[in-house]
Amino acid sequence: MRYTKFTEDESVWPLLIEKAWAKIIGTFDRSEGGHFSVGLMSLAGTYSQSYTLTDKSEDQLNNIYKTLKKSDDNGYMMGLAV
Repeated sequence: MRYTKFTEDESVWPLLIEKAWAKIIGTFDRSEGGHFSVGLMSLAGTYSQSYTLTDKSEDQLNNIYKTLKKSDDNGYMMGLAV
């Protein structure tokens, strides 16, 4: 539990993903930084897509909401990095 914390519902899966990623790359120290999407693609063996909010315009926020809603409806794995 080096970089992740329990979620509100006390889910263990973030800790397991962190452990699996450290196992793949050899150490927890090498897992600091990078992009969430790269780790997710490596662990899930599937396509990943990233979005960067360049401004907070209503159009951009509406588009990202529609994309996230559709992804959630389809059961896709999602994550957020700040």
